[in-house]
Amino acid sequence: MCKIMIVEDNNHIRTLFKNILKNRGYDIVDVADGGKAIKIYDSMAQKPEIIVVDYRLPTLNGLELTQEILNRDPSSRILMITGDPKINGSVETEYGIKLRAKPIHMDDFVSEIDLLNEEVESDRKEDVLPKTSGRNRYFVQENEIGYELKIYGE
Repeated sequence: MCKIMIVEDNNHIRTLFKNILKNRGYDIVDVADGGKAIKIYDSMAQKPEIIVVDYRLPTLNGLELTQEILNRDPSSRILMITGDPKINGSVETEYGIKLRAKPIHMDDFVSEIDLLNEEVESDRKEDVLPKTSGRNRYFVQENEIGYELKIYGE
């Protein structure tokens, strides 16, 4: 099972996610704000393969945190949770970031995590690209509409 980092400032939601996923056998690290999350991420010997991140966070918002993590490891799987009324249900961006609208039904949440876990396990088995091969770079920019995520690669 994967290591998962949950970054959510709402203590009740974070604890609920953590308990459900721990009971399913996942190794969980939970953090309440984006700034602390990137510091903890950098200090970890074994990085989490899946990051569940709230869009609105103190210190470093979800998009900024996502940019920082993907700059360090583009193979990270990100599930971003948002209360944005423009997001309905579940959407995957062209960059592979899954956006999930709040409120989230727990069965749907667990299914999304299990699918991401299967992707990680499949990548481990295939070992298609070595960790040191050419990397893509991800950048999040603020514009007049909101935020835009761009990917540049070799």
